[in-house]
Amino acid sequence: MRIPATFLAILALGCSGGPSLVDRSRDVPGGGRADLPGWDPAPLDADAPTAPEPDPAAGPGPDAPEPEPESRPDVPEPDVPEIPETAEPEPDVPEPEPEPEPEPEHDEPVPEPEPVPDVPDPDPEPDVPEVPDASSWPDVEYVGIYAGLESATGQSLVYALCHLVKDSYNGISYDAAGDLIMSAIDSYGGQVEEIYTGDLVPKGKGLNVEHSWPQSKGATGEAKADMFHLFPAWPNYNSARGNIPYGVVVWPNWPSSSFPSGGCDDHFPGHPEGCDSVRGEDAHGIDVFEPRDASKGNVARAILYFSVRYGTGCKAKPLSVFDPAHPVVTEEILKDWNRSDPPDDRERDRNDRIEEVQNVRNPFIDHPEFIDRISFQ
Repeated sequence: MRIPATFLAILALGCSGGPSLVDRSRDVPGGGRADLPGWDPAPLDADAPTAPEPDPAAGPGPDAPEPEPESRPDVPEPDVPEIPETAEPEPDVPEPEPEPEPEPEHDEPVPEPEPVPDVPDPDPEPDVPEVPDASSWPDVEYVGIYAGLESATGQSLVYALCHLVKDSYNGISYDAAGDLIMSAIDSYGGQVEEIYTGDLVPKGKGLNVEHSWPQSKGATGEAKADMFHLFPAWPNYNSARGNIPYGVVVWPNWPSSSFPSGGCDDHFPGHPEGCDSVRGEDAHGIDVFEPRDASKGNVARAILYFSVRYGTGCKAKPLSVFDPAHPVVTEEILKDWNRSDPPDDRERDRNDRIEEVQNVRNPFIDHPEFIDRISFQ
């Protein structure tokens, strides 16, 4: 763009220190103007060409200086806190639902499960019998050799009874004992009553002698011929019993796999199978021999007599010798049989007969309550 010369002259005049276009004129009276020194009153050339107004759309001219770019102040970058990386949670995978069991059709009956048979405990916890206190014992008279034993219990009672059955004992040979059992001790009118069946056998023909405390478990020497624990028996019953302890049979295996049907009148009430003796397993799975009900108390008193008579140092021989498997259980059974089958007249008479030969008595036949006052372990 070209600038007129007149306009440039005016600019030069202003820059030289002259009055300005405004300051160099002042009002005068009469409405005129007074020219100030240095003012050129000549009017501007009206015919001089004027500079056209710049066209904004045309842009800067070729001679125009390039504008300097504006400087931008330094702006500090903001501190951006670091965001810790977090593990993305694993998506919950639902567990597969079990497939429902198919329901049985209504037309088909559902079979009932077979009952599981009871298996005997191989190592049962033994039941420890309680010894009753003195107030529960029956009121009986303690006279003769038993005088002073009213309150005796435990070892003091064992010690006293031991001397009663041992100090005056008169032993005999085993052959003599066998002959006396068949001819005098268990013979009534020439009939001998067999211990395990109750059979009455003329003169005991065919019977042999049963050791209630087996010979293999200590019934040797003098004890082998002690008639207080010897009984007449059929050989097959004697052999079937062998040396196993007495007990309560739950699963019989001899003489058959079932209990006998009964047919006697000397069994316990409601226990018709107690008419005969059987061998089998008890509730603990131990082989035992169960005598008929009418002989249970007899064999119990014979076994416990043997324990007191042949213990070492007048102490009861432990029933663990007689029954190593479960002596505490056997003790309770023998004590129960002693109460359930108390001595009868025939057993008391037998006690008298043996005393005539051996010079001592079985105190448990005279006083069965003594048994509950003693521990045989």
